[in-house]
Amino acid sequence: MLEEMREFQEKVESIALEYGYEPQSRQLIEEMGELIQAVNKEWRIQRKYWDINTEAELNNARDEILEEIADVQIMLWQVAFLIQHDSRSEKSPEEVLSTIIRDKLNRQIARINKRHNQPERMTAKEKEFAEAVKPIHEWLCKYGDPYTSVTVEQNGAEAKEGIMAKPLPIPD
Repeated sequence: MLEEMREFQEKVESIALEYGYEPQSRQLIEEMGELIQAVNKEWRIQRKYWDINTEAELNNARDEILEEIADVQIMLWQVAFLIQHDSRSEKSPEEVLSTIIRDKLNRQIARINKRHNQPERMTAKEKEFAEAVKPIHEWLCKYGDPYTSVTVEQNGAEAKEGIMAKPLPIPD
């Protein structure tokens, strides 16, 4: 695998240097457009899947998406190489991109964890708030309707009647 990646890198760099930044960045735009079209085609087939389209058509559409992803990836490698090559940076495009990608993935995971309120990843203030709300939640589960929504703010809590999509979990 490592040897194959080195071979890919050599070919990508050779092709990129042959054509240069502008033609390859334009080709990247074209390949991205073809990927968008392939994804849209797959969506259309999937929506009609049970009516007239066959599983084979859906699989072919998905194969087209993978083909276009490969084209886009090749062009992304070329454009990244050319940008780093022109900037005369000591870092490789892979090093620069790895740092950027790691930071972006970490930020998104933090957003997801915050959305899910995973206690092990909550800030001290979020944990304190969760602990302050716990007695209200337990009381509602014991005496109230688990489908009652509760709005909690710094100045107090307000229960509202209404149907929630799913009930509050029953505490241990």
